[in-house]
Amino acid sequence: MAQALERHPDYRVLRRLKPRREFGHKRQGEIAKVLILDTETTGLSAEGGDRIIELGCVELYARKLTGNNLHFYLNPERDSHEDALRVHGITNEFLNITWIFE
Repeated sequence: MAQALERHPDYRVLRRLKPRREFGHKRQGEIAKVLILDTETTGLSAEGGDRIIELGCVELYARKLTGNNLHFYLNPERDSHEDALRVHGITNEFLNITWIFE
């Protein structure tokens, strides 16, 4: 998916993160702040025009939820693929009354 987004003219990679084997690992003298991001899409093909329909984010500090979070739905102005709908269950009718991402 990342490679497809890189090739798409509407997306730009700002920086690459190095994979970590230990999530939220604390270095000596440091308390790690971690943001967890989750998305749902209309399908798996950015090249085919699939779009993000749900975005959620939570913050952890020292491996505990801080209460800072973000969650919203976006109207993709297109229908979700049937396979994607079976995964997330977010209907096209519901998305038609949400924000349009421009």
